[in-house]
Amino acid sequence: MTDTLIASRKHTTIVLLIVAAVTLVGMQQASSLEALSPGASRVIPYLSLIGLQLLWVRFIHVGLKAHGYSLAELTGRGISARDVFVDLFYGAIGFFAARTAAIALARTLGGPPANTAFLLPHGVPESVLWVFVSLSAGVCEEIVFRGYLQRQLAALTGSVAAGILLQATAFGMSHGYQGLAPMAITGSYGLVLGILAWWRGNIRACALAHAATDIVGGLTRF
Repeated sequence: MTDTLIASRKHTTIVLLIVAAVTLVGMQQASSLEALSPGASRVIPYLSLIGLQLLWVRFIHVGLKAHGYSLAELTGRGISARDVFVDLFYGAIGFFAARTAAIALARTLGGPPANTAFLLPHGVPESVLWVFVSLSAGVCEEIVFRGYLQRQLAALTGSVAAGILLQATAFGMSHGYQGLAPMAITGSYGLVLGILAWWRGNIRACALAHAATDIVGGLTRF
């Protein structure tokens, strides 16, 4: 549906302002983390990221509840064993499709690689915590972008395509600390996952694809 708002316009405006704030704070934090020595711990920054992601979802929940909806509106209701296998299947499709699109766009745009080395884990403890950071991002960011914003922006514009494109743009902007070209590449991830969310009618497969992308990217450095 493109004509049903699941939260107020004011709430959506605040969410978009948060996206802008995340972009600015991310750039500032990137500078701080880049200054860390190679052996410095990233545990506190990782835990902070998880906490902020959860707070963001909490704010989404408040907006939905005020409009008579719940997070189940985005994640789907009554998940069966069959749904789990189907979600894993489409999550794998989303993972490879988004990665293929990102690689193709990276080759087209050229330029330096994404500025993420400062954020990646060092050693076993940080690598284990990175998995939890990735799972948190996979679930929380999909709720915010492919779940909430895509639905809201589609309703506000009266166009599913506009909702998908606008949320992908916001998703790319929220990763502005990576640099301009990588920001566009991240937006391409959001575009592919947005199409998947629209097709599936929920964000579960998207969350799996997103989390897998972050886990693999952090632990294998490719």
